[in-house]
Amino acid sequence: MSTKKVYFENLNGLRFIAFLTVFVGHIFVFTKFKIESPLAESIVGHFFLHADLGVNFFFVLSGFLITFLVLNEKTETTTISLKKFYMRRILRIWPVYFLTIVFGFFIIPFLFNNVDHHNFPFEIDIPVNKISWYAGFAVNFDMLYNGVGYVMLAVLWSVSVEEQFYLIWPVITRLTSDFVFIGILILLAAASYYYRWVSYTDMLSIKFSTFSVMNHLVIGSIIALCSFKSVKFKLFFIEMKKPFIICIYLLFGLCLPLRGYINSFSGNTDRFFVSLEPFVFSLFFAFIILEQNYARNSFFKISRFRLMSYLGTISYGLYCYHMISIFLVSLLFNLIFTGYVETSFWLFSCTAALSFLLTVFFSRISYRYFETRFLQLKSKYAS
Repeated sequence: MSTKKVYFENLNGLRFIAFLTVFVGHIFVFTKFKIESPLAESIVGHFFLHADLGVNFFFVLSGFLITFLVLNEKTETTTISLKKFYMRRILRIWPVYFLTIVFGFFIIPFLFNNVDHHNFPFEIDIPVNKISWYAGFAVNFDMLYNGVGYVMLAVLWSVSVEEQFYLIWPVITRLTSDFVFIGILILLAAASYYYRWVSYTDMLSIKFSTFSVMNHLVIGSIIALCSFKSVKFKLFFIEMKKPFIICIYLLFGLCLPLRGYINSFSGNTDRFFVSLEPFVFSLFFAFIILEQNYARNSFFKISRFRLMSYLGTISYGLYCYHMISIFLVSLLFNLIFTGYVETSFWLFSCTAALSFLLTVFFSRISYRYFETRFLQLKSKYAS
């Protein structure tokens, strides 16, 4: 017995927006562009340096989609085929993930071994003995215990978190009733908040620990459960009025600058905001997902932007490859315009544009000629 295919047409565009947030944050940081105007620096700091929000959005989106899919399978077939679930995830995630590792550990360092490292935008040498962290999908724990270190592959930390989530989530969903499942979700959300509360001075733990960021996956799972099980919940988002929707988006925009001021607080206030802030933004992301999926009165639907939707289909490659592109373009500009990329707005803009285009090029080639070969095999493991 096969399940009905579940497809949310606006999710691809949202994936691209999440990637773009990550890319913009990284291009500002790793090109080391210096902003001389205090006003411009403040604007950039409060509105553009939010790469972590893009990753957190991916987490909420993954929690929503994976939970919705497994609930749908459980309803249609009365069970969840763990073998088929894991094979679908392997075919989707592993090829690009391990290709990125090959480039990061071996190909890039080999190609640029004889280039003066002073021209590198960031270091590319990584000890081969670290490969076990990457092969075991434990990159986030490597960064947690040993520091960020190797920037080009550091982006894979979030893929590791998602793989850890995929490992246990279908098992929990399969073995529990709805009532127990709700209890587990509430318990995990509370545990994530408590973890951030006790670790609030350790930014590596706050940003990279599975126990900290699982809040986002849990929020995504909660809205999936509510959407799937509650007609009233879903109907609320279907019938939302346009002024209400706009107000929520405006509130989200107003909250962005507040993130830059969290560290200026002290004592318990600082701990409170550090612990609560990810939860608040997870709720915003949950609203955006539900509004885009269900609302009749949206002032826009992102699926109407065909280019963004297409780029969303290759967003996994965009995410994994973008640091390689930033490295290559920045190195080229550093060799040609020694020292000026950090001070010239126009060279910085060219670096950003070319890095983005190169990332799209790599991702499109990868999707068409590499990933698709594996994605076609997923049909053998359809529910």
